[in-house]
Amino acid sequence: MPHNKDRKGSKTRNMSRQEKAKSSTDDTAVSMALNSADLPVFVTSELAASTVLATPSPVGDATTLKQLQSHVQSSISDFQKQVQKTLDALFKGMKKLETELNKSIEFQSSRIDSLESQVGPLKAENKHLRDEDDDLKQQVKLHDVLINKQERFSRRNNFRIVGVPATQDEDCIEIADSILATHFEMDNTTIERTHRDGRGSNNKSPHILVKVLSYRDKIRVMQNAKSSLKHQNCYIVDDLTRADLLEKRRWATQVKELYNNGVKLSFYAGNWRKNGQPYQFSRAVNHAESNTSAPASNVSSR
Repeated sequence: MPHNKDRKGSKTRNMSRQEKAKSSTDDTAVSMALNSADLPVFVTSELAASTVLATPSPVGDATTLKQLQSHVQSSISDFQKQVQKTLDALFKGMKKLETELNKSIEFQSSRIDSLESQVGPLKAENKHLRDEDDDLKQQVKLHDVLINKQERFSRRNNFRIVGVPATQDEDCIEIADSILATHFEMDNTTIERTHRDGRGSNNKSPHILVKVLSYRDKIRVMQNAKSSLKHQNCYIVDDLTRADLLEKRRWATQVKELYNNGVKLSFYAGNWRKNGQPYQFSRAVNHAESNTSAPASNVSSR
């Protein structure tokens, strides 16, 4: 009886070793089948895992291996179809996008061509308008000069008396006659008209605007105004146009500096002048001709 038990135990151990060898053989076959297929790594790993889990019992045979190979090939085919389907959809979308982009580019190109065709005439028109604008500006400047000359001529017999306080019921002609007779010894001067001009400023009375009949009388008054009214509270200035007045005030600071350096200027006919010629203020004041022996005149505010 003990001898039989030993035989039975030996037989059981032999069967266990045979089953393990068969199982190892089946695993090797599956691994070779998986490796022989040209599969992506992630597919191979998944199939291998599923194969290990789904490995039949050691009593399986070659049929199981064929079924597994068939399942693998089917999975590969399905995967390839899905990839191809995705790629087809992607290519189709790209083709549609390319078509839309081409249409958009053609549309924008046509618009650019249209705009470029309009630029040429617009440039020509713009140049024409600029030329017209320059011509009009030149004409306006010329008209301003001519108008200023006309206005200057209309004022050629005028002068202004500044600093005489205004009183109620005053007679400007009597005031002008009195000043001319008393300080200029011009008793027979004919005054065409005279009146207050403007509203005055800084609590100062408006100027008395005087127009005499003779231009010679006006010149005599202007030549002797400073000396004749030297110690009086009033003074006389020329009746300048607005343009001439702005030109006079424009150079007032430079004229004062020239006066301090002994250069005497006078303003008439729209310009500061020296010896009858318009003075060029572009020259440096400190390099101007000096004339310290000659008395200089004050620069009036008007």
